[in-house]
Amino acid sequence: MRHHRPRKPSPELQRHRQVRADYLRDLARLQGVAESVPQPREIPSEERCPTCGGPTFVMSYGRVCSLGLHDG
Repeated sequence: MRHHRPRKPSPELQRHRQVRADYLRDLARLQGVAESVPQPREIPSEERCPTCGGPTFVMSYGRVCSLGLHDG
């Protein structure tokens, strides 16, 4: 089976999507529905970097600072 790259959306389709998104946003505002603003996730202390306090991710050899500002 051949894999193909998805085509770039046509300018007409891009405009249609933008107009629809604008319409739905304005409609929600008129109806009084609050826009959902994602709240930042509170990082537990065991998932924080001990050096800078930033978030970390798990590697095979332990946790690594995801900010990449230092080696420690």
